[in-house]
Amino acid sequence: MNAKAALPTTDAQPHEVSLVRGGPFYRAQQASGLIRPDEWNHARRITLAITLGWLPLILITALFNPKALVSLLVDYVCIPGWLLPGPCC
Repeated sequence: MNAKAALPTTDAQPHEVSLVRGGPFYRAQQASGLIRPDEWNHARRITLAITLGWLPLILITALFNPKALVSLLVDYVCIPGWLLPGPCC
């Protein structure tokens, strides 16, 4: 029996496996236009992540302690250290 004749032949592209492409957050970013097939748009995605992280902190501070809002926004020494880890705390 001929071994080559027994193997099925397909012209399909091999399936690409990726650890970062897929999942609900990736699909949501694709649907919103943040990720396109030819570009990742890192600047827009980072800006959105920082905004989504800090907006609730600013709103809660403005509602419950308006006097602390000024110090939250103008403390330039601490803001770089809080920029990304702040919303996670």
